[in-house]
Amino acid sequence: MNKIDKNLKQSYDEWKEYVSDSVKQTTLTKEIPKIINELKNTLEKFDDKFLGKHNYFVDVQYIKKKTQEIYKRSKEIINK
Repeated sequence: MNKIDKNLKQSYDEWKEYVSDSVKQTTLTKEIPKIINELKNTLEKFDDKFLGKHNYFVDVQYIKKKTQEIYKRSKEIINK
């Protein structure tokens, strides 16, 4: 009986790990690129005149560039 209990517990733990991994995988493949894309779209809404006026132009341009790189990399990693 102990052997059966041990196998059931092990199977349950494996199942819990599988479910946890599936949730994480879904978050990685669906949510992360979506969030990065939302950031990219938000940054695109600011015009250069406003950014220059408030001394944000260089910083926002840098963030835009990095956001595009991160989005591209996230898609490459996810599609492996």
